[in-house]
Amino acid sequence: MEESVRRRLFGKLLGIINQRAKLGFAAVVHIKEFESVITGIGRTSIGLPYRLGCTSCYLEVGEWAKRNYQIEPIDFIFDAGHRDRQEARQSFRESKQNPEFIEYRLGSITFANDKVHIPIQAADIAAYELWKWLDEHYADKTRRGRYGLQEIIKIPWTIREFD
Repeated sequence: MEESVRRRLFGKLLGIINQRAKLGFAAVVHIKEFESVITGIGRTSIGLPYRLGCTSCYLEVGEWAKRNYQIEPIDFIFDAGHRDRQEARQSFRESKQNPEFIEYRLGSITFANDKVHIPIQAADIAAYELWKWLDEHYADKTRRGRYGLQEIIKIPWTIREFD
């Protein structure tokens, strides 16, 4: 695909995301730091970095639900192709069963094919742009972010960074 066509299409996709998405929640786990700090028994209880990120997102969405008097259960959809999806499923189950999180209105968790389920494609774009910026920003605090990030952050985001 020609670069100008790709950029135009990408711009349209970002416009659709901004039009449809009302809020964004993200968690970034810096792998090197995670692996150097979380070891032994801590690793057993916390699990993989993906689990920490997913749990953080469930709880951030839950905090939003509490603040905004959300009464309906909140369902979560993740990419079925992610290698650590079982960690996400287990984390969700544990969070949902925890009486402390009853106010978080955790509904269900579903794993869908990102080639078919369009909202996952939008989430993939957002996740990639945020990851790319945070990875670069972590090394160089002057980085502003790519065009995709500049468009994605037009919606309100809650981002938790584990460094």
